[in-house]
Amino acid sequence: MAKVGLGGTGWSVWSDALLRTTGFPAGGLEVFAAPEAAGAADELLAGRGAVEVFDEALAGAVAAGAERIWRIAADPLFREAVTWQNPGVLVALDGIVAGGPRAVRNVRRRDRERAVVRYWQRYCAKNETIGFFGPVCWVGVGAAPGAEVGAGAGPDAGRAVQVRVGPGLLRERRVFLEGWALAAYADHLAADPRVRCWWPPMLLPQLSVRGAVAAAAVAAAVAVVGGGGAGAGPLRRAHCGGGGGGGAGSAAGRLPAAGAAGGA
Repeated sequence: MAKVGLGGTGWSVWSDALLRTTGFPAGGLEVFAAPEAAGAADELLAGRGAVEVFDEALAGAVAAGAERIWRIAADPLFREAVTWQNPGVLVALDGIVAGGPRAVRNVRRRDRERAVVRYWQRYCAKNETIGFFGPVCWVGVGAAPGAEVGAGAGPDAGRAVQVRVGPGLLRERRVFLEGWALAAYADHLAADPRVRCWWPPMLLPQLSVRGAVAAAAVAAAVAVVGGGGAGAGPLRRAHCGGGGGGGAGSAAGRLPAAGAAGGA
């Protein structure tokens, strides 16, 4: 893999590179700009403006910003991006949408508006690969195949980097589940006793089973239901209520609290 010089800058890059972009236009950073309010503030600080003029400009900027926040909170793409990253924030988005663009700006409302602004600025300015935003693709840096170099060559001749935008932001999407999503799905399955009974109790790494005794570094050893060195089989039968005594709760309940769990 060769390096490509960047003109006369003295800098060079590898010929293979990873191109990444934001999921929302960078121009979105300007939606909360308030030039009139900023100008009124400058005049007031310089001793030439009036307090009334500044107060009016500031109130107008706050009202306009609140309406923009309300529109962003209702944007399906923005809501999808937030859901992928932090589903708990949807409560704040729903509250803003339900309250409307002219809701009373109490403490809760202002906190929710700040959360929207922070995520919006992040999605418009930071190249993260989460959900549909921050997409990546491999690119080649160097002269395009068959490109002419020299007098009479085309406008792209000799350029190290050429960008040709495709028909859409994404060519394909791939989903990789995080731990919280899998845990929520497992909890849903565990609510069904017919499924739950087939999940044997599991030992966390700090536990060990020796014969009929479960031992942990920070807890006293206790007897295991269906012990005797038979392993997970007797424990599963006890968990399903099929023998060994106690039913679903007792097998895991009699293991040390420091690490026993019934899980997928």
